[in-house]
Amino acid sequence: MRKLKRVMVLALTLAVVLSFSACGSFEMSIMKGAKKMQELESLHMDMTMDAGFNIGVMGQEIPIDVKATNSADVQTNPQRLLMEMEAEVMGEKQTIHLYVEQNGDKYTMADSFDGTNWVLDDTFSMDVSKFADMIDPKASVAVLAKYGSAFEKAGTENIMGYDTVRYDGVISSDDLMELADLLSIEELAGMGIDISEEELAELKNALKGPYNVPCSIWLESKSGMIIRYDIDLTEMMGIIIATALAEEIVGTEAEALGIEIKVNNMKVSTVFSQFDEIGEIQRPVF
Repeated sequence: MRKLKRVMVLALTLAVVLSFSACGSFEMSIMKGAKKMQELESLHMDMTMDAGFNIGVMGQEIPIDVKATNSADVQTNPQRLLMEMEAEVMGEKQTIHLYVEQNGDKYTMADSFDGTNWVLDDTFSMDVSKFADMIDPKASVAVLAKYGSAFEKAGTENIMGYDTVRYDGVISSDDLMELADLLSIEELAGMGIDISEEELAELKNALKGPYNVPCSIWLESKSGMIIRYDIDLTEMMGIIIATALAEEIVGTEAEALGIEIKVNNMKVSTVFSQFDEIGEIQRPVF
């Protein structure tokens, strides 16, 4: 199932990068807000992911529910991130704490299961310059501009004390593929994803679709800064997983057993807050 895992990693990476980039492309107010966020020295981020799957074997289906939450403080100079992640799968919970900091042109990461005893992750490798280039909104504007106008104002809402304007839109598989075509082996390596040219070609093929990714983005009324964005990956991941799994199990015992994976739902919501209120993130001892 190695290829299937890589497909899911790349698909989620593209969707999250695309949602970040889209925040700064479909209106001047959003571009202004994205610029302001780039100038922040710190912020807090809360992300939740809710997913539901059915795994079928010989006509029988097993439901699996997954919920993950990330709560992170982010500092820009020097770049540091302190995150607590909790995942719940079929009622079983596991928590892990992560610390990431920039050292020259590389990142260093340490993890902890209790937030007290930290261990350096020697296997982690991420190139700062390549990752920064990948998520630079300016590099994505040309791709996103042609469909960014599909986002329409959907109302106003107060989120965590911020008065916001909500915009809804849909990103198609064709749009997502345009972003995927910008990816290279070097850029993925910079994000810690080790992959060959052949594997990357196979993964891009699995991303073709057709599918849609509904998105909602909430902007702070005065500054235009991004307060929240939601993305619905249900249709995208359902098609991608079905395609990749079919290729993975062909001619194997799994094919004879009729194994299939159905994605019932997969939604990600991210909220930003505490702009320039975090202060300096303290480096844990490891």
